[in-house]
Amino acid sequence: MDRKTGNDGSTSIGSGKYLNFRLGQEAFSIPVLKVREIIRLRPITPVPRMPSCIKGVINLRGKIVAVMDLRKRLEFPPIEYDEHACIVILQSQEGESFGLIVDCVEDVTYIRPEDVETPPSLRLDVNAEFVAGLAKAKDGVKIILNAHRLLDFTSIQQLLENPS
Repeated sequence: MDRKTGNDGSTSIGSGKYLNFRLGQEAFSIPVLKVREIIRLRPITPVPRMPSCIKGVINLRGKIVAVMDLRKRLEFPPIEYDEHACIVILQSQEGESFGLIVDCVEDVTYIRPEDVETPPSLRLDVNAEFVAGLAKAKDGVKIILNAHRLLDFTSIQQLLENPS
């Protein structure tokens, strides 16, 4: 995630293009530089003993890619996916690809740093670790996800060791 460190040690989200998508009524954004591609939802091969949020794997042009149900990971209620659901393929800093199932992709927009605020320091649950900021938009607020945390294979390994 593009972050800039200020003199006071604070960090802010850098300006840039963000992919906007939805989970139910909630609007999310992720830096477009982390997005490798967007594909239609396709059959996913389950893998035994994976955490419940990892749906399984797909074969993407000869490469095996793990797919996470973002609804499950962020503790949204499950739904029957329709023709708008898709898999957003992200690329980690290590070059690994990872898929996120989302309800629908909307568009790509430019987000300015002055339009982003840090999440309120209320009693946030564990999902707050994935929130990089909240962006003000014409149609409300978009939750900017921290792609680095979503793709943190250390935390995914911890999920593998302690499936929920």
